[in-house]
Amino acid sequence: MDWKRKIKGNKKGSMTVYVLLFATTLIILVSFYIVAAENEMVKASAYSLGDLWADSILGEYDSELYSKYGIFAYYGDESLVAAKVQFLVDYTFKHKNYASCNVEDVIIYDYTLAKTDNLLEQIREVSAIDSVSESVSTSETGLVRYDDGTGQSGEPRVISNQSTINSLPSTGRTNNGLLDRAGEFLKSLTSVKDIIRTGTDEFLINKYIQNYFRNSYYTKPNLDGFLYAEQEYIIAGRYSDEQNRKAVRNRIIAMREVMNTLYLESDAEKQELILAAATVITGGTAPEEAALAISAAWALAESVNDYELLIRGKPVPVMKTKESWAVSIENVIDNIGSGCIDTGNQSGDDYNDYIVYMLCLMDDNTKLLRIMDLIQINMRLRYRDDFLISDHYVGVGYALNANGEVYEFNAKYKE
Repeated sequence: MDWKRKIKGNKKGSMTVYVLLFATTLIILVSFYIVAAENEMVKASAYSLGDLWADSILGEYDSELYSKYGIFAYYGDESLVAAKVQFLVDYTFKHKNYASCNVEDVIIYDYTLAKTDNLLEQIREVSAIDSVSESVSTSETGLVRYDDGTGQSGEPRVISNQSTINSLPSTGRTNNGLLDRAGEFLKSLTSVKDIIRTGTDEFLINKYIQNYFRNSYYTKPNLDGFLYAEQEYIIAGRYSDEQNRKAVRNRIIAMREVMNTLYLESDAEKQELILAAATVITGGTAPEEAALAISAAWALAESVNDYELLIRGKPVPVMKTKESWAVSIENVIDNIGSGCIDTGNQSGDDYNDYIVYMLCLMDDNTKLLRIMDLIQINMRLRYRDDFLISDHYVGVGYALNANGEVYEFNAKYKE
């Protein structure tokens, strides 16, 4: 009887062992699946939220920069961006001990606003928005004259702080050969309306300059930069209103001289006057050489008068006609200052159009760099005295290690 009880007891013990082994295995399997599920959940969450975390960085754009210039860009550096994204990651997975998520390899310098390609993308967006707003707007926002040709009232502005100059994005860059290209450029057109195809990058950049920066004689009511001659600065790149105004004056006169010389050569009546005057002056000994000098002086005098007309709000046609020609040969020969002669001509292009002519002679890269200069100068004046274009970014890229799996994310303001 004892042996039967013993066998029965052994059987019960064996069953208990089997049950415990099964239960242990089951618990291990369940634990394994729980860990696997938690791991997958962490990875899935990181993968699905990674773009959102990147977008949250873009959401911290500089509102003053956007309000004044329509540009989306945020302030930061790689360590600051990494810290912000890591904070969002940690907040998402707080109290989840099974989650190990770390931000790695933050890259933002490819997205710096100081790169001309990135600024150009922003200008494309701004121009698209401006085009829509202009098409639905019913209010007049035309250009406003400052005065009768002397420029905006008040002392001309000068950028004199050397550290400010050294920090400008265009410092050390030049745009040579502008006047060398002017002659052939002007000969190929009859009006500023002929020179740019709507929608090209050149068109968008020049339109942005006209919309967001003023010149010495015309402005939109809401523009209030440090320099009065902002558009002239983009063309000439000097650090004072007076220098930029003089540089543009010289360029306009040089451009007009090319066209006025062409007109004189094509006008038989004026050629006769020139030759007659040269014959009288030289006594008939060398009229051809004197004629060339008189022709050059006459074209120059007309060009100076053209500039005076332009800064007084009068139009000047690219190619003159008998009716629009103002200066007489007598004034040239007698070296009489004519002041400003207005023939009453109503056709042609105004000062703003001639600004566009000169912008078209520049390469886009130089224009974009000088746009950056003006934005930086004005943001320092109106907003924050340590503002730098190079501290602002239009996109972000980073890698996220989620429980051993690495994911890469990139976000950029809409192109």
